Amino acid sequence: MSFVQAQGLHVDQYQSFANWLNSSLDLPLFSPAHLVALGLTAPPSLASLSVYVPEMEFWLPAERLNLQALDQWLHQNCLQDWQESQGSHGIARPPLTHQHFQGMVKGFIDLCFEHQGLYFIADYKSNWLGNQPSNYQGLGLMQSIAEHRYDLQYSLYCLALHRHLKARLQSSYQPKVHFGGALYLFLRGMNDPDTGRFFQAFTPSQLAELEQLLNVQKDA
Repeated sequence: MSFVQAQGLHVDQYQSFANWLNSSLDLPLFSPAHLVALGLTAPPSLASLSVYVPEMEFWLPAERLNLQALDQWLHQNCLQDWQESQGSHGIARPPLTHQHFQGMVKGFIDLCFEHQGLYFIADYKSNWLGNQPSNYQGLGLMQSIAEHRYDLQYSLYCLALHRHLKARLQSSYQPKVHFGGALYLFLRGMNDPDTGRFFQAFTPSQLAELEQLLNVQKDA
């Protein structure tokens, strides 16, 4: 009840909110295009997950962090689909500052889960992007991610999961085989299967580059 009140909902809206929340548990987490790209045979939902860790705590040391080099890496490796469609300049993003790292280098990931042998991070977003389903795909989705620098956030989350898997699975861990990527769920726009879902995968070489940028490869 206190959570619902914190959202500013009136008492007569509680039941509608509860119904919406319950129905969202059965929505597919990935769009059909993401399923094909990942080679998944069945779309998972929050309700169907069997291996997951909510609110996984992580800590990434960032001494001697070069913000300019990290920002350049993010521009080169994140939001690639939009960059390719718009040319080399890509989509505008606010410059990184040390303020962006508050609550990120040390924090909690909404959800880490496994599905068909792949491990993912998921983050829930309640951002309002507009009244139309189309506001939650393509340009509208990418602009929100760029504006809030979620590219930095999900890159750090993926690095944290990558390091966690290296520590837990040790020599059996193969990023190319086990690492899935980052899934951002814009809850207000998930009713259609192709909207409200953003996915970013990273290659083993990208994860290694990110480790080097944050000087954490020796701590893994």
